[in-house]
Amino acid sequence: MKRVSLLLMLACALSFYSCSSDDIFDDNVPAVPEQPNVINRDGKTDGIGYSLKNVTLNPDVVVLNSGNSELLSSEQELSQGIIKVNSNQLINEGAVLYIQSGDYTGLKKAVTVRKTGAQSYELQTEQAQLGELFESGDINLSLDMYEASKAKDEKNGELRAGVYEIDRTYEIINLMEEYQWGDVLKFNPSTKVKANLYMNMSFGKSQLLPSKFTTYFEIVPAMNPLLAFSGSVNQTYEDDIVRFIPGQMIEFIKEQEFDIDIPLNVLGIESIPAKVKIQDINIPTTIEANLANQTDFTFHVNGSFKVGYEMDIDGLNAKVTPIYENNIIAEAPGVSDMQGELLTNTQVVIVPTIYMLDGLYKISGDISFGFKSETYGGGADLPENPGNFASKGVFTSNMTVLVDLLVMKVPVEIFNQDKEIWNMGSFDKKVIYSDLSWKVSSKYSNSILLLSRLYETDFTVKYKYPILGKKVPAELLVSYEVYQDNNKTKIQTVTNEVIVPADVTADSFTFKLNIPFKSKLFSYQTKSYLKNIVIKDRNGYVYEGIYNTAKGINENSFEIKR
Repeated sequence: MKRVSLLLMLACALSFYSCSSDDIFDDNVPAVPEQPNVINRDGKTDGIGYSLKNVTLNPDVVVLNSGNSELLSSEQELSQGIIKVNSNQLINEGAVLYIQSGDYTGLKKAVTVRKTGAQSYELQTEQAQLGELFESGDINLSLDMYEASKAKDEKNGELRAGVYEIDRTYEIINLMEEYQWGDVLKFNPSTKVKANLYMNMSFGKSQLLPSKFTTYFEIVPAMNPLLAFSGSVNQTYEDDIVRFIPGQMIEFIKEQEFDIDIPLNVLGIESIPAKVKIQDINIPTTIEANLANQTDFTFHVNGSFKVGYEMDIDGLNAKVTPIYENNIIAEAPGVSDMQGELLTNTQVVIVPTIYMLDGLYKISGDISFGFKSETYGGGADLPENPGNFASKGVFTSNMTVLVDLLVMKVPVEIFNQDKEIWNMGSFDKKVIYSDLSWKVSSKYSNSILLLSRLYETDFTVKYKYPILGKKVPAELLVSYEVYQDNNKTKIQTVTNEVIVPADVTADSFTFKLNIPFKSKLFSYQTKSYLKNIVIKDRNGYVYEGIYNTAKGINENSFEIKR
């Protein structure tokens, strides 16, 4: 016994004398090992990447997993927040519970606790928040949908491809088939779209919600459409080209669902689950062709754009900053000898949904992007348009989503992010409106604001575009002024009133305006003057005044009698 005591005293003495006073106050003291509930980890597999930086978990969270508990609740009971469980864990009212059993994972707070046995509980719970699980740190996620889809297929062999009897494809959109659209047009969308998702959550002490929540998509399109017109045509094609895609391909596209597990492996918590799903895809397309000859048209668009948001959260207040970055590029179009006009508008609408922890957080909405082009060639049908060529292409993109954080819902909208990617040549978009005639009907309404009676008036006008066979569109915009019967005192100024052409022929149409006639003592004037007429459409064709073919002049004042 004395020998053991002597050895202990010697060890203590050596320990004391091995540390000088300089060593005690040395700044280079080895760092204190990280606490077991602080996580720093990153990795990437099957297209899914994650990074956890200084993530600290609430040590008081009660973890109920297959190792210490048996979950007895039915699906209906779980949806109602009723947790029946056998567990060796101590559960008190107010406890934050992380439950992971089979396919179910939930984050709950115990509202009431009833013991039904020595180690059995029936709990009434409410939804807890991630801020009650994570006390600090940053969680970053990335999802390459192409790689994740490819990995999923490789793990399942060729199961999906075999079921749908199509070649395996991993882009969220892959349309490479040629479709016959009507009698004259063959259309190959030749479009592939890849998508990546990035998310970040930052947590602060004693805050229910993340202090920062960032989500954005990176969309990578490759669009090389070909439109082949076999002859002359004056037609507008309008449809969702999804209609042309075989049903099994649509099912294949919409089956894309990605499960993400954020590995923790701390305090008995294996992972945090998230899910990304493509709910729907639509491709509305409009092609207006007014062509005098056989025409082929193609263009090439590639690159990428990012769209999303950064949300700073303080309590229940959220400040949203949009994220948008456009790196789309294009080559000028390839066009055969065009005589006429070709307008195209193809939009891709993707409807993604992101869930975390059994719907604890949900992000849903739609991302739309696409391409509009207008190309003109020839135009020699009017003497003042001796023949020319012009083409312009615009890439469009929008995002509208709702971020549902349970305790608050935050809408995020990024509208009309258009980028012109080519603009070449010039074309005089001049249309002639001529020989206006009218008839004032007996229908009227009274305007207290104008101190007038508004009479419905039917107008007929002739028109001529510099494009052979082109007809007026479904809507026009008209601006004008109306004067009293002295032709000097203005009654009304109208700017860009929408009119709907009716009885449209190759060279004329009718439309209606409500013309005011000023009130006078116990009556209304019988004459007004319609002046300074400007008619235009949404594609940029505009004409000021009305041309009088008999007189060979442009008129800008018309006497309207009732």
